Amino acid sequence: MPIHMMPDWQRYLNQVPQMDAMVHQAKLFTLNKEAVELVVCDYLPKFRALLSQNGLEGLSYWSAYDCLQNVNIKQQQPLGVHDFTWPPDAQFIRMYDRVLIMVKRQHYATIWPAYPSGDLFDRIDLMENDKLKQQLTLDDRGFVSRVVNFENDVVVRVDYLTPSGDIAVQENYQTGLVTTQQSWTGQKTFPNMNALIREVSVRYLKTLPPEEILLVAQTGRNVEILDQLPAGYQIITTYNGDYAESTVQVPTNGQQIIASQPGEVPALQANSLVQVPLEVIPPFAAQLVLGRAAPHNNLPIFWAVNQVDEQLRHQIMRTLIQLVQEHRELNIVCESSQAVDDLRAIVAEAAQQMASQPGSTTADVQAFQDQFIFIPPQSEGQLLDWFHATYLLLDFGNRPNTYLQTLAISKGIPQLNRVATPYLVNGQNGQILQEPSQIIAVVNQYLEDWNYWMNIQTAAIRLSYEFDQQELWEKWQEVLKRARLGNKYGEK
Repeated sequence: MPIHMMPDWQRYLNQVPQMDAMVHQAKLFTLNKEAVELVVCDYLPKFRALLSQNGLEGLSYWSAYDCLQNVNIKQQQPLGVHDFTWPPDAQFIRMYDRVLIMVKRQHYATIWPAYPSGDLFDRIDLMENDKLKQQLTLDDRGFVSRVVNFENDVVVRVDYLTPSGDIAVQENYQTGLVTTQQSWTGQKTFPNMNALIREVSVRYLKTLPPEEILLVAQTGRNVEILDQLPAGYQIITTYNGDYAESTVQVPTNGQQIIASQPGEVPALQANSLVQVPLEVIPPFAAQLVLGRAAPHNNLPIFWAVNQVDEQLRHQIMRTLIQLVQEHRELNIVCESSQAVDDLRAIVAEAAQQMASQPGSTTADVQAFQDQFIFIPPQSEGQLLDWFHATYLLLDFGNRPNTYLQTLAISKGIPQLNRVATPYLVNGQNGQILQEPSQIIAVVNQYLEDWNYWMNIQTAAIRLSYEFDQQELWEKWQEVLKRARLGNKYGEK
């Protein structure tokens, strides 16, 4: 019997899910010969590409939008420029991140590649009098899947199409109302798209034998779907606070709950209306691949800036500037999804002060500024590249990033946090600090005493066994065994 996994991928419209617990769980299950079917309730026109880029090609799936749009195609066969009919005098101008199409010196259309590889086309913007008129979303199976209609640059209607180009679902963006012609229901109008998705998803899940397992990412929409199922389904709810909604919701008919770390347990217990087994299983497996045995002359500190308020991040940056001024072998890599103009300004101010000092050269000032590297959120592959050389992970957020912490364990990298987590043993593979000013003393210890590095390597080896694939799989086997036996809470 397959395990039916309901992810939460609505934020991944055209992107590869990054640091997503259910992606890693699907890999772990398939690696251990468990049959998996994905139950996808999100609109993902590049879904085949997403599976391929995550090493999950060939995985069985059911899609709510495929059902609504009467799509039975499974193979990836993306559209190219020449699959469309263009005006005979159209000119194609290839740019770095798009293809402009000009007709009689007027902007006729723009073709956008899909992130991140660019080997697929994502969408086509059709222009009229230099204003966006329609946006065509391209499905990676070779058809236009959705048409977004604009008036004065404002979305007024969205049409979801069948592969033959007929309108299957129409969403009015002014009222939210959705109209559809579905053979499986006599209802033709729904108050919004979520209501329609909920209806078709519940219908599909009710066709599954109750003894089969549903492994569901905790979201408000998924909980609404599950709450409409009759009793008897083996529902396992997974929660990962790194990326879950701020409001914790647990389905009333769930049989088990899986948290990603102990700190999530109180909120999950408080929001569970019935007493069910609650296990803690880390979402990401550690794989020990130790880097350098000791510090060297190029030492990047990777700072995860997110979840830090303005005052604290300014304090941290000024502390890091002081460190760099004392240790020119250090580089600071700042990863943030937020604007970092304020942090750049603090570095620029320190550079100006340095330039005014006697004996300071332009080259010295530039070298100092080059030691601060600002990067947007990175993919898993990019993070692996960074962590091959990273010297230390700094994460002062209230909830340190679980994936980064797992990477730090895998690479034997010390961590500096402000809160305790299962991935950091204080005084062994890192330190729990209260104030940014403490960073300087700790880093100096790491730089000056190789014994600290020996402690870090020893702790990394031990922790890597606690979080490796085999350990995680053994925990999941217990959960799956309980679900298959249909045991009640407390029974073995």
